[in-house]
Amino acid sequence: MSTPAVESWRGGDAAMRALFDQSDDAMIVVDDSGAVVAVNASTCSLLGQPEHTVVGAMLSSWIGSDADLPAALRTLLDVGSVRGLLPIVGPGAPRRLVDYRGVARIAEGRHLLVIRSRTGPSVAERDALESAEARFVSMLHVTPTPTVITRLRDERYIAVSDSFLELLGYAREEVLGRSGAELGVWPHASDRNRITAALASGRPVRNLEGRIRTRAGEELTVLLSAERMEFYGEPCVMALANDITELRHAEELGRTLVQASPAAIFALDDDARVSLWNPAAERVFGWSAEEVEGRPPPFLTAETAATFVESVRAGEGVEAGDATYHRRDGGAVEVTLSRAPLRDRSGAVRGAVGILFDMTDRRMLEDQLRHARKMEVVGRFAGGIAHDFNNMLQVISGFATVARYSLPAEHVAHAELEQILRASSRAAQLTRQLLAFSRRQLTQSRVLDLNALVGDMHRMLERLIGEHVRLEVRLDPSARRVRGDIGQLEQVLLNLCVNARDAMPDGGELTLSVAPARLDLDEARRHPEVAAGGYVALRVTDTGTGMDAATVERAFDPFFTTKETGQGTGLGLATVYGIVRQSGGEVWLSSEPGRGTTVTICLPGTHEAAQSIRPPPQQARCEGRGETVLVVEDEALVRRLTVQLLQRHGYKVIEATDGHEGLRAYESSAEQIRLVLTDVVMPGMDGVEMSRRITRRFPEARTLYMTAWSGDALPVTMERYAAVLDKPFTTDSLLAAVRTALDRPTA
Repeated sequence: MSTPAVESWRGGDAAMRALFDQSDDAMIVVDDSGAVVAVNASTCSLLGQPEHTVVGAMLSSWIGSDADLPAALRTLLDVGSVRGLLPIVGPGAPRRLVDYRGVARIAEGRHLLVIRSRTGPSVAERDALESAEARFVSMLHVTPTPTVITRLRDERYIAVSDSFLELLGYAREEVLGRSGAELGVWPHASDRNRITAALASGRPVRNLEGRIRTRAGEELTVLLSAERMEFYGEPCVMALANDITELRHAEELGRTLVQASPAAIFALDDDARVSLWNPAAERVFGWSAEEVEGRPPPFLTAETAATFVESVRAGEGVEAGDATYHRRDGGAVEVTLSRAPLRDRSGAVRGAVGILFDMTDRRMLEDQLRHARKMEVVGRFAGGIAHDFNNMLQVISGFATVARYSLPAEHVAHAELEQILRASSRAAQLTRQLLAFSRRQLTQSRVLDLNALVGDMHRMLERLIGEHVRLEVRLDPSARRVRGDIGQLEQVLLNLCVNARDAMPDGGELTLSVAPARLDLDEARRHPEVAAGGYVALRVTDTGTGMDAATVERAFDPFFTTKETGQGTGLGLATVYGIVRQSGGEVWLSSEPGRGTTVTICLPGTHEAAQSIRPPPQQARCEGRGETVLVVEDEALVRRLTVQLLQRHGYKVIEATDGHEGLRAYESSAEQIRLVLTDVVMPGMDGVEMSRRITRRFPEARTLYMTAWSGDALPVTMERYAAVLDKPFTTDSLLAAVRTALDRPTA
């Protein structure tokens, strides 16, 4: 068969012409685009078409649509040869699957395809096989599991599923005829090598975890399975890739959450042995993961651990509750525990997981909050009682003093009046203790050196505790100064030393120490009323009888005492508590029965220079010089007493029963009044507001406040010429305060 196109390809070689024309195999010459350039007689017979119909047409016109002809041509051009099966179709011939081989570049831009002719019974058998293989390819395309078939000899893809193409982001024509190495599918050669080695040894690959790269460059984690097979008569490999990237991400997220969780998380297997132990569990209990994994949980007995797993297995859902366990160091830890079953893929329970929240600090803070609220309520109650009691004491002691000075020296009532005054003094001391506890006592704060204070009291304390108790004092010159009231801090030290002495009836050792201290964040959490930072610690330690936990819990409560009736008021430690808290510090004690007690006081440190800790000597008595004093007091008896005392000692007095009356009195007699002596808490307008209104109109006005407690809402910055007199006051203290207020320079 001869045409110009054929002749242009055949040239003048007679042997080539005879081979091409007379071959029983169909021979087709195509160009680079796949167009038919020449065919022999066997090709026309195979296709059932004359030569002029075939030549010039595209080869794809005679090939079934289920074949990937572009991939075959690309392989032919890239590799130089190709072989395989092609489905032949056409109007002049029935569809059939034929063997073909291709040879590239038999001439410039010309490529030869040789299709082997087969007849007889074997053809029918082969057609049946080919039909089955074609159906397999069709099913492979739609399988949801990413699947590929590659030739064993060169690892080139000859069939791929739609799911594989979707997973990697390729089109089918981009993949067929190319290998995974050419596409860059294997980001890690070791994954490919493991599969190749397994298949070379004749073993199939099952669920081998590896990584593949998508067209976009993303690495995916997959489970790979592969097995050798015969496909279209050629050794091939079928491989499946299950994408587990999201699963691994979820697992990694779960691991991260477990490792970073503030909750202690542990898991037990079927045998009640630890299979998981996160860092929070290490912190809570003190055992490392290496020490506990594969063993029963150390904070549970083996029997309890087994019961833990069985109870979860028997129950449904999540169970939660409170529990107390013990740490490695033996200390107790209070927890809130949630537990749930661990299940396998079939849903069967294979263990249990426990999630613990350490509630120890929270319980401690809750206890501290309850205690603080209780102390606040009791303090308000005690302060209120002290306020009213001070007013009554003022009347009792004041009129007793007036009566004593009114009677002749030889009068028999002098002794009785002296007893009244002594009892009033003791009662006043009791109210001062109540006010100290409630933190409503008037203070004269200054910068102090605790080392100097303790050193100055050394000899007195030795006499106080007696010879049967040995006193040891440890001072640290590096301790900073503190700010406080010298009298109150001396009272604190006296109260603590008396308590320590009474706890050592058979003798012992009492140690006083002053040293720098620093509260870190953990300690500050245990004592929430103070902030972390630098402090000065005063510790009082005895070797006495000690206290149990219940006694320690109530030690600072007012009127609580373990002493026999009549031997204590129960205000010693309560007073210490109030003074220390009013000074901006914190106090706590530690004690055990038979092991003594340590009271620790932490006061904020300061770098300011210490001031003199001794007040100047008080003048004997200061008489009036005819000055006019405005007395404003709502308690009639207190007002009457105050007026009498002032009048007896040289003052003129104008009276007022409340703030409104006092303001009117001052405005009407401003030129005569030299001093306003006023109570603080009064109905209607209180003393502070009255004084403010007076000083707005009369800036040079002087005010002396009388108060039964320092919680009477005195202004933070009082008027320029204001002062304070604490109730109950004596005649001498009243006269001294009035004289001082009057004589204070105005400039």
